[in-house]
Amino acid sequence: MNLLNYKSLKYQQQNDIKLIKNRQIKDKKYQIALSMIKGIGGVLFRKLINKFQFAENIFNSNINELIGFPHVNYSIVKEIFEFKYLLNAEYLIKYCNEHEIKIITFYDKEYPEKLRNIYNPPPILYYKGNISFNSTKIISIVGTRKPTIYGKNFLTKLIGELKEEKLYIVSGLASGIDYQVHRESIRNEIENIAVLPCPINEIYPLKHTNLSKKIIEKGALISEYSPIESQEKYYFPARNRIIAGMSDLTIIIEAGKKSGALITAEFANEFNREVFALPGDVGRSKSQGCNNLIRSHKANILTSLDDIKYIMNWQTEKKENILKQNNIKLDYFEEKIMNYLKIIDHKGITLEKLGFEINSKLSNLSSKIMKLEMKNLIQKLPGDKIGIKY
Repeated sequence: MNLLNYKSLKYQQQNDIKLIKNRQIKDKKYQIALSMIKGIGGVLFRKLINKFQFAENIFNSNINELIGFPHVNYSIVKEIFEFKYLLNAEYLIKYCNEHEIKIITFYDKEYPEKLRNIYNPPPILYYKGNISFNSTKIISIVGTRKPTIYGKNFLTKLIGELKEEKLYIVSGLASGIDYQVHRESIRNEIENIAVLPCPINEIYPLKHTNLSKKIIEKGALISEYSPIESQEKYYFPARNRIIAGMSDLTIIIEAGKKSGALITAEFANEFNREVFALPGDVGRSKSQGCNNLIRSHKANILTSLDDIKYIMNWQTEKKENILKQNNIKLDYFEEKIMNYLKIIDHKGITLEKLGFEINSKLSNLSSKIMKLEMKNLIQKLPGDKIGIKY
């Protein structure tokens, strides 16, 4: 390819990228308009866009293309061809720009990746603040609105220790435990996210307005509800799915039998995320929900940060840092063994099964295992198993 043709191709590629970006920016308006239509939730929103490629194509389609689509009835089709939704979307974008509210659609790269993978993620998110929602570690902490001294003291100590873990903390800005989560996160300079059950320009409860301003400075407020549409009621259970969905794990600090925090735990279990609960006195009503979660194996017991590190395999990350600091070098085969042991975490595995899993002869494997033991990286476990040494 001569230089002239190369420059022409490069220009065409750059022009194509520019056109795609412009199309995506333009399509955001149509995505917002689509999300405003009653009857189009997160699941149908994605199915329609996947079918038509762009939201704009949906509004430019005809009745026959839409009426046969699963779960799209005549009333929804009628609403799609109502011009008012596009006008409302334009006004919403203008309003958000004027009030420093950022808009993320499901198809934006900034959309929280963990949340994207739940069953019913919000099509649109509105937020205030400066934060990336795709941190390596994100945890959520929720609990009762009327915590005891026991719960408060444990939470204060836990968040103080979490400061060293370089993570984000998510909660719901409610009274009680949520309030303390945000306050202690700010005090320990941990970036934190408050998920609201109402539009971003309405703070609930109102008495937490000053706290919400501090959260924006070192984190973000986020909501799935349009700031130009009034809410008839606050949607706490729907908000709880976002709290659980954004996080790697959910911690419950005190909860009664019917606490809303238990709904967050249910969502976390549904999304296959780890749940931790602070155990309490069997006679204390504020601990009944947590104790029930632990007893029914729906939550791991939480007595200290070490419990979280063990279950979440955070020690492995520190082990990798030790390897780098001490300049411990591993050959290809040793790395292969270590990588597999990281996957199975603390469970351990027999030598025979390990050989089968990584396709290795036992004679070769035995010598490598001995070397890794000498390097103090693995250990023998009960049941003739081996595992990573923490």
